[in-house]
Amino acid sequence: MALADLVVGALPDNRSDPDLRFQRLTSDTIGVVGRAGHPLLQRADRGLADYAAAAWALPGRAELIRQRLDVVLQRSGFGQARISVESDSLSLLLDTLRMTDCLGLSTSQTLRSERAQGLVAIDLPALRFQREAGLISRRHARLSPAVTLLAGELQRVARRERQN
Repeated sequence: MALADLVVGALPDNRSDPDLRFQRLTSDTIGVVGRAGHPLLQRADRGLADYAAAAWALPGRAELIRQRLDVVLQRSGFGQARISVESDSLSLLLDTLRMTDCLGLSTSQTLRSERAQGLVAIDLPALRFQREAGLISRRHARLSPAVTLLAGELQRVARRERQN
């Protein structure tokens, strides 16, 4: 089995593995989104039950943000999210949200981008999550010069692009 020198991606909530080193590069807020005319936007009194009853377009179960959503819904007695579309393609999920009444999850950065045109936040504080992204490496491994250079460049970009 080959081991990766470096993983660039979402950092797990539990970072207590003594064999791994976690370095945060950036963070962002993830919240509920849907199409601009979504029926939930008309309800000022919407609650978690409304979101639990909705159809969702989400990434697969292995994704941390999907797991966080399911935990909130399960702890509140609603079970898992009702999945209508499951895909790890962000483009497919965003298109599905634009064309249906499904709800989805998106970072605030993606929601501000052109690719999310026609989508809006359908906010509920209980379904707002912080996500941190960064570098994960084996604690006692020596990184190759190329990987060290890549990690350094990612750190410089993250410092320069602080605003997410």
